[in-house]
Amino acid sequence: MTDEPLPEHCFVLRAEDIPALNHLKRGYPRPVSLAWINRGTDQDLRPTTVEMLLRTLFTGSHSPSVSRLHQTSGLRVVFENSEDRARFSELYEDALRAFRQRQRSELTAVFDGPIPAEEAYRELMEVGVRQDAISLLWRAGQFLESNHGHPPGHSRLSVATASTAAGLAGAIFGIVLLAVPGLGLVAASGAIAANALGTMGAVGGALGASGGGIARMLTDLDVDDREIPYFAMRIAHGKIFLSVDPVECECSLELVRATLVRHGGQFAIAASG
Repeated sequence: MTDEPLPEHCFVLRAEDIPALNHLKRGYPRPVSLAWINRGTDQDLRPTTVEMLLRTLFTGSHSPSVSRLHQTSGLRVVFENSEDRARFSELYEDALRAFRQRQRSELTAVFDGPIPAEEAYRELMEVGVRQDAISLLWRAGQFLESNHGHPPGHSRLSVATASTAAGLAGAIFGIVLLAVPGLGLVAASGAIAANALGTMGAVGGALGASGGGIARMLTDLDVDDREIPYFAMRIAHGKIFLSVDPVECECSLELVRATLVRHGGQFAIAASG
């Protein structure tokens, strides 16, 4: 906690709206400092409270006290001058609108294994869905420990191996291996990899890496928070996550959904209803 005067040129983001940072246009003013705060008192949160916030923010239902923490917390972003603050505020409002629009249109499914997911991915590309509109997430060992061949000189867990081997990973560019607390290495590709890394850069690492790794990556992709526990649990149990942004791909929702269903994709609401 601190009783120091508030910085003059600050802007406060609600904790639940943090994923909107993924939609900021390039060239936004960079902050000079960041702090997690209680929006009602303007006091800095204790480190243990911040850890609780980040671990639970995007992981489904909670106790009343944790829910209250989510509702009252925010990220205070401080700028060098009033012009930077005003410009950031303008760009952030645009980003927030884009974030909420994308939440309403995202189509996300899980597949039982890499073969049906790869088939769905290839058909989506054939019908005109752009690669940067498709995201995939799966446990790295699921692919890297399979019977696919590996180029000589590379370890089984190297990014080079994942990028050049046959099958699902070979079909997708930009694979990164992310260390997720409680799960280990996770392979992410497409938009989800860019978004997960982009969020960290947007707030200077203030989001940290403590807890809720899969949930955070899914939230960075704007998956509806009611569906996150469903997808996170299935990824942890070896399923393949595939998400399509129909706004970016400029395809009809019906066509995308039909393609995912045809290859065995399962949706959270249908599966849990």
